[in-house]
Amino acid sequence: MSYTFERMVQDFPELLTRLERVEGLLFGEVCVTKLPKDMMNVTEAAEYLTLSIATVYTKASKKEIPYSKCGKRLYFSRLELSEFIRVGRQLTNEEIKQQTISHAGILMMKGCSK
Repeated sequence: MSYTFERMVQDFPELLTRLERVEGLLFGEVCVTKLPKDMMNVTEAAEYLTLSIATVYTKASKKEIPYSKCGKRLYFSRLELSEFIRVGRQLTNEEIKQQTISHAGILMMKGCSK
């Protein structure tokens, strides 16, 4: 049986996946083949965050967003990304005003005001 170039091109993605699994086993990395419902791959995370895939990779490399890594692949927890979005929320002017008043009141009670 001859192995044609066209057949090799067709089989390449499957061969690459198998090679990554073998590398994972050799280097002690255990990768999942089916993600839990709350975990996302980089494409799904990019859609969830409404960012480009390149931006997600950049933010992950700068440790700006939480991620898990298995082999060469990145995985993202929906819960952790939701928290990342929530924490990044900008305060309204009214919230800033209330925090300032509250902080000033605490300082005055402690006798720290000038």
